[in-house]
Amino acid sequence: MLQELQVYLLIGGLPEAVASYLEEKDFLRVQKVQQSLLMGYREDFHKYASRAQILPLNTVFQSIPRLVGKKFKYSEVHEQLRSRELSAALELLEQAGLAYKVYHSSCQGLPLASQINPKKFKVFSLDIGLCQRLLNVDLAQSFALKQDWSPHKGGLAEQFVAQELVSYGFEQARPELHCWYREERGSQSEMDFVVPLVTKQGTKIIPLEVKSERSHGLRSLGVFLDEKRKNSSFGIVISFQGFKEKEKVKYIPLYAVWMLQELNKKEP
Repeated sequence: MLQELQVYLLIGGLPEAVASYLEEKDFLRVQKVQQSLLMGYREDFHKYASRAQILPLNTVFQSIPRLVGKKFKYSEVHEQLRSRELSAALELLEQAGLAYKVYHSSCQGLPLASQINPKKFKVFSLDIGLCQRLLNVDLAQSFALKQDWSPHKGGLAEQFVAQELVSYGFEQARPELHCWYREERGSQSEMDFVVPLVTKQGTKIIPLEVKSERSHGLRSLGVFLDEKRKNSSFGIVISFQGFKEKEKVKYIPLYAVWMLQELNKKEP
């Protein structure tokens, strides 16, 4: 299952890229398809942006893959372009469905969207395969050598989970995802995602932590679960490990994020 997942993490889920791989099993051909799709998206920028907006649009679009999983800062996108220009470009990419923002929520209750801080957010791309192409990952070499599938694997693991959550509709209408930060001096913590799940005790706010390494450090998850105002009955770790449960933590393999749908139906 992990090997099959590795293929998806490289080629992504856009129909033309998937069809090319299924027909020819040729990663070089897939890269050409991905490059063609990227060129098509960039050409479309001219259809819904003014001439002055093209540079900021290209700059933000190109920067998203290297910044996935991080708190988004315009200063890390471009040192000379103004934040206002980059913000407007990001908004256009959102409207076009090429980027998704994940806003920080204080998670003191539901709905999560009612407690966001619009200045704190992460940004994810439309497709993980396009991320790999924008990062110039050699797909064939990465798969053949069975090496880590990207030097940005932590962020791209989050990219995969973000895509899954959007696809399975944890928010209605236009997809909205949320994360959580605690930035007190000497006590900084972060939850990659937080989602509402239905339990017999009602709808609960459930934290999700994405682990790209086989690490057991879950300090941030513990901090979140210890805050009684969040009223979270358990947390979920999504990683390359297998299924297991330990105290208030459920472990789900990265390839099984879809099972959160089942938890949302029947969690005790």
